[in-house]
Formats: sequence, structure tokens, C-alpha cells
Amino acid sequence: MQHICVIGNSHAASIRAGLDLMHNLKTTAYFDFFAAQRDWMREMELRGTMLVPTSDITREKIALHSGGIEHIDVRRYDQFLITGLGFGVSGPGFISPFSAFKKYRIAAYAGLLERESSHISRACFAALTASILRNSTALYLARLLRIVSDARIVIVPTPYPSEEILNSEDGEFWKRAVERGAWNYAIALFTELAAKTVSDAGCEILFQPSDTLAHDSFTKTKFSHGSIRLSADLNLEHSPSEPFHMNALYGAELLKRYCELTGPWRS
Repeated sequence: MQHICVIGNSHAASIRAGLDLMHNLKTTAYFDFFAAQRDWMREMELRGTMLVPTSDITREKIALHSGGIEHIDVRRYDQFLITGLGFGVSGPGFISPFSAFKKYRIAAYAGLLERESSHISRACFAALTASILRNSTALYLARLLRIVSDARIVIVPTPYPSEEILNSEDGEFWKRAVERGAWNYAIALFTELAAKTVSDAGCEILFQPSDTLAHDSFTKTKFSHGSIRLSADLNLEHSPSEPFHMNALYGAELLKRYCELTGPWRS
């Protein structure tokens, strides 16, 4: 049996819920979850071969979702799956590369904003993207794990927003981003730099499964409706209009691809 440690923020909820749909997976692997909303997982440090919370809030939050365990014993695990934690092209709660398009006029995509703003070059945007990925909490924790473990570490980026974002309050901005090529440019750059960043850290990357994507690399609505909050019993959903978090169906699809990447495992 493989013993797998899942580390993340609120995006870990869809994987945890998806595991309940993958009954056969439970015969070949044990999954332990250590997660806390927003960026509370940044409040972890390495002590010997343990990842230990440095704040009471982080300690309480991870214990809530780990069956009461307050630290990660790195030696126990055969594999690590790190999800979210600021490693993505867009999303709330963290500085994301694509958020720059809302603040600056970037090269050929300067017409995206309807107000005056400063210009930055493509080279500057690329440097910004690379810096955000390198300094993400996902990479911070991966580097700590790699100090004391040679186990497989797979990083799963934050999912792309649901196609419903085109109908949100920011819908017109997103539509212009698609029409003028900015969104696809940001994704292409993110894909290239994310793969390099993860490889340089001695890890592997699992990009969003293609079956979950609609046109223009947004997530299909069926994978976002009923998205799961990171609550004690995983029984709370986000509002129907929340486009950045995914549901159990998405989590199950992600776990299928994870098994294809790292398996097969013996029971």
C-alpha cells in the first residue's frame, strides 16, 4: 500500500471529496490530508524530519482535516501531492500572474484596461510570473520536503477558473482578455515556467486534466458547480457563482490522472 500525503489549501477539498468517489483507490493507497485555508500552510517549518506548524491557527486548521494530527512526519510517506498554495496563473487569496493584467498595460495587450495605467513589457511579465511561482507556498513546502526526503513530490497547480467567470461581475474584462489573446498568452507562459520551476525543485507537475477544460482553457461548469469548502465535514458548498474552486467530480478526475502518472500501485 502506498502512503500518500496531500498538502494544500482550500483546493485540497475537491481532492478529498473526490477520493470518496474513487472506492477502488482505497484498496491500493492511504491518503492523509494536511490543509488550511488561504496561506496558513506557509506557517510551517522543518524540525528534524517533521513539518511543524509555527502558529496556533495553522495547527488548529490542519488538525481539523487530518484526524487530529498536528504535524507531518515526512518519513511516513511514499509520495507527496501538493495542490494550490499560490501555484497558479489566476485565483483569489494570492498574488497571481494574471492579476497583473488588471493593473498594468502589458505589451500587445495594453487595450485590456479601460483606464490609464502604467505599461510593462512581456519580459517584465515573464519575470513576474517566474517570481510568483518560485516564491509560492507550494514550492516553499516542496523544498522543505526535499531536504529530508527523496520521495516523489507532485505539484498540482490551482485550477483555471470556471467558464462561469465570463458571466460574473468581471465578465467583460475576462471576455476582452480572451478576445485579445491575453488569457491564452498568460496560460502558455505559465505552463512553460511552471514546468521549469517544478523540475528545478526536483519535483513533478500534474497540470489540469484536459477532460475538465472547456473552450479557451476555462474549467467546465460541471466541475465547479457545487464546489466544496474546506470545512470539517466537507458538507458546505461555495456559492453557485464562485468560479475558482472545484467539486468532487473534479477531484476524482484529478486523482485518476495522478494515478496514471505515479501508478500502478500494488494492494
